[in-house]
Amino acid sequence: EKGAPLPAAHRIAFIDAGSAEGSGGITAIPRLARLAKEIGFYVVVVIDWDQDEATAKERLTQNLAEAKVVIRWPRGHGIERAVLGGLSDDVVRKSIQDVAMAMAIDLDFDPDSLAAAQLKTRAIKFLKSHGGLHGPFVEALPPHTFPNLLTKCLEEVRQAVAKSGLVQL
Repeated sequence: EKGAPLPAAHRIAFIDAGSAEGSGGITAIPRLARLAKEIGFYVVVVIDWDQDEATAKERLTQNLAEAKVVIRWPRGHGIERAVLGGLSDDVVRKSIQDVAMAMAIDLDFDPDSLAAAQLKTRAIKFLKSHGGLHGPFVEALPPHTFPNLLTKCLEEVRQAVAKSGLVQL
């Protein structure tokens, strides 16, 4: 719509590791990275950091062994917090309501009655529900509204061909 080239124009493809194993995806990422590397792809993975320290260290080590570049969310961040990062409460409320209406989902809470931390907690639960609503939520954002951490991550993905190792967001 904006005339901007899509990632595919830069020879970038995204694969959702969660769909490969039917869960959050963190355990599938090294396997997918290894397969992609074996067929000649330059592999960049994005991982969360919402586990305990020991698990996070183990996951990071596994991913660094299989990918050229590992981009990791800040401590305490899964994809849900990244999707919500930097958005106003009004934008979060409206986007949740739009997704619920478009997908005929009955909300078990009233977004208009919540703010700040309570709204974020319920929004995270909503994004995780129904097999994951991250994509529809991002699509429901108003034009020119971009979660700040996602924007930073996409910029790092674009620049990853000149890097190797860990990129800590």
